[in-house]
Amino acid sequence: MIRRSIPRKPLRIYRTTRTSNPTFWIADTTDIGKNLKFVHRLSIQNCSITYPKNSFSKMEILSKIFIAIVALEHLYILYMEMFAWETLGKKTFKGSLPDELFKPTKGLAGNQGLYNGFLSAGLIWSLFICDVVWSKNVAIFFLGCVIVAGIYGSLSASRKIFFVQALPAIIALVFVLLR
Repeated sequence: MIRRSIPRKPLRIYRTTRTSNPTFWIADTTDIGKNLKFVHRLSIQNCSITYPKNSFSKMEILSKIFIAIVALEHLYILYMEMFAWETLGKKTFKGSLPDELFKPTKGLAGNQGLYNGFLSAGLIWSLFICDVVWSKNVAIFFLGCVIVAGIYGSLSASRKIFFVQALPAIIALVFVLLR
């Protein structure tokens, strides 16, 4: 038998018809989703399903906000590096690269933008995962990837990258770990 680290919230299932002795069933949330015959049987018997209320702590809301900020930042980087490298990229990386190198490095920047898009997609995915442990683990992984990329970029290209890319991800990671 496999034990879960988090107790599952039960569903309360009860008959909707008025009887002198109402009957209650407690079912596991995963059993309801997997067993469609069970749900169909309940609908035939005039039953309704009440799902448990999701309550989010302040730390969880803050961590999701910071994750969303980091994800949006990487969507912006994706746009800049894949589609606006010769216009917006020149303004952003002014002084780091000579102007004549932006045209030949457009393919390389597009590749970097694609990787930033993958990081953003993973962070956005972590916001939509319902299981708390799984969502936290996915967020930790992708925030860790962003932090490593930001630290490497600050060591190899510009120290500004640490403050723009890695520091927001570190702050988000702290909130994720504290929730």
